[in-house]
Amino acid sequence: MILIRAIIAAGILSLVAASGCSGEVQQRSSGRILCNGWVARVDPPDGTYAVVLDVVAFPQYRLEMGQQGAAGSPADGLRFAKFGLLIRSGANVEITMKPDPKLRAVMEWSPEKQGEPAERVVYGDCGEQGRDWLSFPGGMWVSGPGCYEVVVHSGAREEAVWVRVDSACG
Repeated sequence: MILIRAIIAAGILSLVAASGCSGEVQQRSSGRILCNGWVARVDPPDGTYAVVLDVVAFPQYRLEMGQQGAAGSPADGLRFAKFGLLIRSGANVEITMKPDPKLRAVMEWSPEKQGEPAERVVYGDCGEQGRDWLSFPGGMWVSGPGCYEVVVHSGAREEAVWVRVDSACG
């Protein structure tokens, strides 16, 4: 009985420690890349894109900031860095912005503004066949010039990639 109480107490302490001093768990915004949101089947990525886990590809060229986000939206105070995301058909993938105390970003790849910008997006379970690369329009809403770290999960694998916005990364 003492052992069970000790295990329960340790579990409670672990939860409090993991959630921070205030006891609050930080909630991250989440979205979905729509299965029918792709605009074209494209050739395999060339040297201007970095292939991550053989399921998704991000541009390695310098992106430019464009329009400002709408007031009151998840992109409020941010500017849009437009680029096509490449995803391999049949893939199941989770893409997350790595938290950065100096830079803020949310992602959006959905046609005709059908989704909301989010810090975490998922794609998969779409029933596609083959190994084609699909191009999704969209990009990232960013707080300013910088190097933004994006973490890609597919199955039990994880890999990070840097996206350059009006900045040189190095």
